[in-house]
Amino acid sequence: MQLDVALFCMLLWALLCGTAVASPLPEGGNASGPIARPAAAQGPVVTIAGDIAGSLRGDLATGALVRRINPTYALTAGDEAYEDGTAANYTQYDQSWAQFKAKTRPAPGNHDYHPAAGSPPYYYTYFAGQLPAENAGQYYAFDIGRWRLYSLNCEIDCSASSAQAAWLRNDLATAGAGKHKLAYLHRPRFSCGHHGSSPRPAALWDALLAARADVVVAAHDHLYERYPRMSSTGALSDTGMVSFVAGTGGASHDPIGTGSDPGCALARSRQNTQFGVLRLTLEANAFTWAFIATDNSVLDSGTQPTLDRFGSPPPSRTSTRLTAAATRHRMSGTVTSAAGHPLRGARVTLQQRPVGASTWSGVARRTTNAHGVVRATVHPRRLSLFRWAFKGTPVQAAAYSRAVRVRP
Repeated sequence: MQLDVALFCMLLWALLCGTAVASPLPEGGNASGPIARPAAAQGPVVTIAGDIAGSLRGDLATGALVRRINPTYALTAGDEAYEDGTAANYTQYDQSWAQFKAKTRPAPGNHDYHPAAGSPPYYYTYFAGQLPAENAGQYYAFDIGRWRLYSLNCEIDCSASSAQAAWLRNDLATAGAGKHKLAYLHRPRFSCGHHGSSPRPAALWDALLAARADVVVAAHDHLYERYPRMSSTGALSDTGMVSFVAGTGGASHDPIGTGSDPGCALARSRQNTQFGVLRLTLEANAFTWAFIATDNSVLDSGTQPTLDRFGSPPPSRTSTRLTAAATRHRMSGTVTSAAGHPLRGARVTLQQRPVGASTWSGVARRTTNAHGVVRATVHPRRLSLFRWAFKGTPVQAAAYSRAVRVRP
């Protein structure tokens, strides 16, 4: 009886003070079966981790974990393939995380910008089918339910006067209006790992805070951390952002730091011994998080209301599938619904990006026939990538086909 009372007091203290308590997954979430969401959490699910494919091969286990969770989108927070983000390095990522590449929405890390990765980095070739043409795919935004998600990039200029910060402020005020907001990038504003807190994202944080964003996720340090709502200076704030570090994708483990770094005193949860992914359930007016290790144990979890409360979320758009094929200079594509039904009369754009370039450009517009098929003839002057792009409709989601190579 005394033990039961003590346990109850410990759990009550954790709930009141926000302390992380390791807990098993709901019944049925075993190592070989699907992982269930808590019954109270209703909304689309995303998973995120960075620092993924390295020599320890922890990415094999985290990739299997993502497949069991089966999120709406699998986000990455940079450094997908060690050591240098080269084509050879990405063959290892292919063995673990490529099985859900179609629903991956990546962000780049510093290893993706190593000189060996090329210019532009191979990251942009590997994820050509997942990155939008806007801003050369270096940073972008997309909607999911009542939320707008931002993939940001501090491996390029992200200062207050940068083109990226100007784009972010504009998008937050326009497309982001009336939506909850979540951002992810590689470098953490606050961390107590090997690299520690980074000043680079401060201007992006300020833009997000001004727009009442709720969540920001980073990696870079190979550990997991959760921080309470804070300002970009590290001050506790009721209107700040909850931030996470999820550099636990499988590359390696970093030691936990000590000393004067502000990240060392502020974290509410921290671990550096297990690989795993952060699962976020994006509800209409709240978000639920769970850091899930590869053995399916939940090492940290909780729910918070969003800063703003909105009405019922807009109806979800049906997902769209695009395919692309090339026979010499003849390009073809198909546009279908998620159920495989051809979409007649869909307007699509054929986009081209010469190998070595970073920007996609539209070269032809087509409308699908009764079988959902489009065709075009191309004559590139040099080796190029081509893909079909569908901007979407009020009932049909936007989509891109995979990129295919066409020689002159």
